[in-house]
Amino acid sequence: MNFKLKRASWFLFGLLCLLIFTVLKLPRDPIKASIRDLLTQALAQQGASFSVGEEDLSIFLLPSYQMKKVTLTLPPPAETAHVDRITLSPTFLPLFLGRWGGEIQIQQGAGRIQASVSNRKSFFAGSFQTEQFDLGKLGLLPLLLGIQGSGILDGKGSVSTDLQALNQSEGTLQLQLSKLSFEPQSIAGFALPKLAVSEASVQLAIQQGKAKIITCRVGKAGSSLAPGDDIRATVTGDITLGKTPETSTLNLKTNFAFSETILKSFMLLDALLGPGKQSDGSYSFALTGSVMNPISQPLAQTGGNP
Repeated sequence: MNFKLKRASWFLFGLLCLLIFTVLKLPRDPIKASIRDLLTQALAQQGASFSVGEEDLSIFLLPSYQMKKVTLTLPPPAETAHVDRITLSPTFLPLFLGRWGGEIQIQQGAGRIQASVSNRKSFFAGSFQTEQFDLGKLGLLPLLLGIQGSGILDGKGSVSTDLQALNQSEGTLQLQLSKLSFEPQSIAGFALPKLAVSEASVQLAIQQGKAKIITCRVGKAGSSLAPGDDIRATVTGDITLGKTPETSTLNLKTNFAFSETILKSFMLLDALLGPGKQSDGSYSFALTGSVMNPISQPLAQTGGNP
């Protein structure tokens, strides 16, 4: 028995050594080239490209692909963005559950974003955490939203959902933004002046397919527009998720105010929003109906916040 046990032990040890040396001998250059091709294709769909100063592939124990001195070339008129380090790595625990998953870490100076995702068929789960991340330096706003702007982002969040049944979603979101600024630009045919917002805060909870807004505020808290803020806004209410975005519905109340800079740039803005104007000069509206085609109704005068 002991002899058989020793033989089995030596066999497993030899198999492990073979596996280790096979992994160590895997050609790294073709693997790195394949990863670069995938990233290039993904960015090309957004009209962007990238180059890497240094790269390293680790395929032993905890596989990861690390890029340093990354330069992102974004669609004009956005400026080129520079990132200190990006690390991509698969996660193994979801594989035992029949899912694929991975993590990404982005480091830029003192700022950091860390996110993880896993997916199995139509089921998706993800989480993220960010600290002191400068959105302007990375160029996320132009790349994702087509808006020229910058700001410092802190926050965390998580979500789990079935992409074929969004009404089963669960999750949380907490975001804090500071030093928001937007360059003069044209959006949807409207010429916007330079705008500044001191801070913004979003907190919501998704339970059994209903997203309840705990906090949604742009600009400093208060019933009046604070100095240095071109926009002040609050949103309350909830969003009921249907199986698809088209069947999701809104139940929101909004209140917002603009600085003289914005009002002078859009001479017709006050007239267009006039039905919802409050005694303090802000505007209040209710948003109901479908998320894809919301219905806006002016609220009666309440003196400001909804």
